[in-house]
Amino acid sequence: MAGRPQAGAETSAVVLVAREVERADTLAEVMAPPGWSGARVEAWLDWADALPADPAVPADLRKTSNTMEALDGGPARWAMILAAQ
Repeated sequence: MAGRPQAGAETSAVVLVAREVERADTLAEVMAPPGWSGARVEAWLDWADALPADPAVPADLRKTSNTMEALDGGPARWAMILAAQ
């Protein structure tokens, strides 16, 4: 039937928890998977900070300040950049 998982199909939800990560000059509170090390979360945050400022992405979407987004919104911003291209 359409809309129902097939027998044996695995479904999983992404679980995120609020984490405090020590950055170079501050403590950042971000949403991240609970099993990730602080270094791994910090590496993702560094990657997100280095994302290019794509002019095709509206300025208000380039950097969000919503700490409830996964990894400070980095993956969402990357998806917007790709979609704009």
